[in-house]
Amino acid sequence: MENDEVTAVNLFTIALEGFTYMDVHRSRAECMIRFGDIAKKNGDVLKALELWEIARPLFERSSQAKRVQDIDDRVSGISDDVKEQHRKNLGPLAEFNAPVGKVEEVDEDSSGAGELELDNEQGLHPVFVLGVNQEHRQLPLSGALGLPFLPFPSLHPTPNPMSGTPKPPQSKHWSIALVILQALVFIFILQSRFWDSAPGSQCVPTMMEVVAAPPPPVVEKTAPSVDALLKGPLLETEAPTPTFRENLRKEVKYITSWPANEWSSQVIQFMNLLYLARLTERVPIVPRFQPLHLKGNVSGIDFGDVFDLPGLRKQLKTPILEWSQVKDITSETVEDLGCWDVQHKTWEADRFYLEPPTDLNLDVSYTPVPTWVHASLHSQTDRTERSMLLWPLASLIAFNKRATSLKVLPKPALSPLHQTLRAPDDQLFCTNSLVFNFGLQLLESAQDLSPAWQAVGRHMHWTPAIEAIGANYTRQTLGIEPGEHIPPYIAVHIRRGDFALRCRADGIPLDKCLAPLSAYVRRVKEVRAEILEDTGVAVDRVIVTSDEEDSAWWEPVLKLGWLRPDHSRTAEVHGPWYPLFIDAVIQGAAYGFVGTDKSTVSILARRRVSSRGGEAEIVKWGRLGADQH
Repeated sequence: MENDEVTAVNLFTIALEGFTYMDVHRSRAECMIRFGDIAKKNGDVLKALELWEIARPLFERSSQAKRVQDIDDRVSGISDDVKEQHRKNLGPLAEFNAPVGKVEEVDEDSSGAGELELDNEQGLHPVFVLGVNQEHRQLPLSGALGLPFLPFPSLHPTPNPMSGTPKPPQSKHWSIALVILQALVFIFILQSRFWDSAPGSQCVPTMMEVVAAPPPPVVEKTAPSVDALLKGPLLETEAPTPTFRENLRKEVKYITSWPANEWSSQVIQFMNLLYLARLTERVPIVPRFQPLHLKGNVSGIDFGDVFDLPGLRKQLKTPILEWSQVKDITSETVEDLGCWDVQHKTWEADRFYLEPPTDLNLDVSYTPVPTWVHASLHSQTDRTERSMLLWPLASLIAFNKRATSLKVLPKPALSPLHQTLRAPDDQLFCTNSLVFNFGLQLLESAQDLSPAWQAVGRHMHWTPAIEAIGANYTRQTLGIEPGEHIPPYIAVHIRRGDFALRCRADGIPLDKCLAPLSAYVRRVKEVRAEILEDTGVAVDRVIVTSDEEDSAWWEPVLKLGWLRPDHSRTAEVHGPWYPLFIDAVIQGAAYGFVGTDKSTVSILARRRVSSRGGEAEIVKWGRLGADQH
């Protein structure tokens, strides 16, 4: 392993061990000593010296002579050569003291944002919150939450631009490790919120006091804490208003996004929205589910009509709003809004991924997110790094006002209706669809690598009404009386419809592309055996759900003795959304589950069953014998 890779691993270890210590011990100086000890243990003696020197004056000011002596003893054990190298390395750190250019605030009430300018008279280059810019290291600013971005000195000393000394090359592994390390620190700050604890608990801000001169004080009203939001009003009025803007409280910051794709994908997108809201302590405003996959003139349905919203608020300890509470969906007032485009789409080619729900009457001007955010969401990388895919976006959200003032951002795109340019709104942070391939791959994994699912998704339970309707359909399918106990069963989801279209588009015959029925039969046997081995329960009943409408395809399925819910009158009795909801309830309540690879319906069902301790398997497809194992 190369030296920079070793250092990257060491830094990562330091961060993880240090976080554990900070959560237990709340002394700033003590924390610096601990960080230094960990750094030395991992071979980074220069980092250890730097941290110990930060802690020493803190103990001197508090007259703790014993701790000062402890530090001196540690330093005395370091060789003179290393100390000399440490003194030489202090020069580049002075760059942190460089003043930051003055930000020209964007007038969000103007008809257009125009140029996003940064007064840069001193020739300083902006640094994004989690972007790795090794050429210009400046003092980062606090964002909407008042949280500092933590400066981590470069692996190699930053060269003096006047000296002509070439900059050592940075490896891919180091860049990745630095982003991971900074993201870990940022998310630790957000989730633990230990900055508000008793005096003496602020470890890393103390480091900033020594390494970097603090920025000029900014007189800005602090956003209320989550605890305050849970107790206080979230909107100006209890009833929705003709415009969303008049209903937002000035001291509260919000976040929203627009749904895309079919319903199960929208569930994942809203899960990501709520997860980001928790990370950044903004109030989420959840749109209605959009009938993008349903035929006919079907209306959207509120999130709270499907999922137990009061229970979710209580479980997450997070205030959650719906757009139907904020703006009257019958209002004909069209409002201008600036949002971030996390997909890097265009109105001409990808309108589907940009349009907000039509019932909100919004004319949106989009600004593409910075490259480092987009790359984290869409680039190919290993599974460990995928688990952090939303953290750079969370950083952008927290520092949104600063980011919109940076000159390096591209201009917003013209809104489609009013043809206006608007910078991303700070009070209402908004994006287009929050669906990413990485996120789906994490949810598909049998391992628990999906933070959004662990933090939010597993707490998204059905409303009592939908739960009851789903239970009744389960009883009908199994042939038992209303009110009787539902026996164990295995649920199978076989997705074929749009997957068949993919096969045809790739020129692959369906019998060689889609998984055969025999593959599902084999997986059901495996799940049945796993349940029997783990619980001693023999599960014979199998309920099958599928989007396949060909009755000829269903004949061999039913000959197996497998059962199919009867949805012949479901839409008529309950509404066009309910066949989807009922199937999802049946799938999630099963003892075991067998699904189809790459299907968001199967992804969520597998997670629900696994979260309850059930067994789940997925059938692969795309080529002949894809599920052979």
